[in-house]
Amino acid sequence: DSYSGMIKKGANAIVSLTFEAGRATLNSTVNGIDMSKAKDIVKLTNNKHLNYISDDAAIVVNIGINGKKYAEIIDLVLNSEFFTNSEYNTNEVNMIAGIACDAIKSINGDFTIAVEDIQGKYESIYDSYFDEYYGSVNVTGASASVMIDVDDSYIISNLGQFAGGFLRRQDNTHYYGSFSGLDITLGQDDNVLHAGINTTYDRKANSAADANWVPSVENSLWYAVVDVDNLMNYSYIKAANKEIMEDMDFIERDIYNKYIDLCDYAYISQMSLDEGEVVIVLDDKQTNALKQIVDVIMPTLSSLVMQNM
Repeated sequence: DSYSGMIKKGANAIVSLTFEAGRATLNSTVNGIDMSKAKDIVKLTNNKHLNYISDDAAIVVNIGINGKKYAEIIDLVLNSEFFTNSEYNTNEVNMIAGIACDAIKSINGDFTIAVEDIQGKYESIYDSYFDEYYGSVNVTGASASVMIDVDDSYIISNLGQFAGGFLRRQDNTHYYGSFSGLDITLGQDDNVLHAGINTTYDRKANSAADANWVPSVENSLWYAVVDVDNLMNYSYIKAANKEIMEDMDFIERDIYNKYIDLCDYAYISQMSLDEGEVVIVLDDKQTNALKQIVDVIMPTLSSLVMQNM
């Protein structure tokens, strides 16, 4: 109830779509909502984790978190009449919620997830009964990492006890192991909790901190970026892309490939509690984005019109 009354009379949301040189932006702004009680929950991202992510990472998600405030909200829910009178108010749920709250309290800063590679291939299987081949694209490997700014060693201490059953202990804050060709690491250094699949926690000479999308998302509360050029180089995406295009006709494949070639990166960003945007950035930074988009489809439409005249 402490957050009631935040919506004022006449509150509204404005959504706009703009096309500029090299970028298309869908912006949403909310007016008439008092965000003062919620402002301490979130933090501006500091992007320090990007130094530990390779520059060819295709997907990066980063959220600024004030864990103590999130834990207070969870406590508020657990002590509310709605929860205490519900079927979920059990000893097991309360125990898990208590552990989760203590873990969340430790988080203070960036919570970053990065995907640096997805390996895969198309595997075909012959069905003798139907005398036909069928198959699917399967993931054969991946490289990904998670990094979290923390105030203490609560999370690594508890995760270490759990991970000790299947990971080898290097010391009190570092564990590692290998499963099905995937190297797993878990550790904490300098108040950064980190976990990785086929990645190492070290500063990269060529890091995501120098990626061309970084200036676009600086000073955000949270963001999610997809680097299209890097993503299309992953073997899994190449195989999946090939399978998708097999179901397209020539015209559809041509348009699809041209639009993919136009793109540099795309991102969703929350700049403040009342403003966010979805942006597609194109390789050509000089020409208006709408013109670039129209220029791809118009020759095809003109050709179809001529064929049917």
